[in-house]
Amino acid sequence: MRISYQEFLVVLATDLVAIGVLTYALYFRRHQRRDLTLGLVGINIGLFAVASFSATTSINIGFGIGLFALLSVIRLRSTVASQEEIGYYFVALVIGLVNGLAGDDRW
Repeated sequence: MRISYQEFLVVLATDLVAIGVLTYALYFRRHQRRDLTLGLVGINIGLFAVASFSATTSINIGFGIGLFALLSVIRLRSTVASQEEIGYYFVALVIGLVNGLAGDDRW
């Protein structure tokens, strides 16, 4: 299924506002860490792009397994994070995934 550019821009703007609220209003003002703020935005935009692409094209299960493996390797190679930081990462992933799949009729 293909969505129009206007619908895509609305979904992208929604994603950017949501991740902005999470990173600036909730995380950065409390913890003052720019490195994790950039990481949260980066992982959100990356997952949004992949989810948008996968919602508009026909892909197989191998693509999903490959994406899962990539995210697992990134997690294993990173430094130890607190439970709170993992929670922020999880919310950033969910925001990107939900907004990325917003153009899919099955959603």
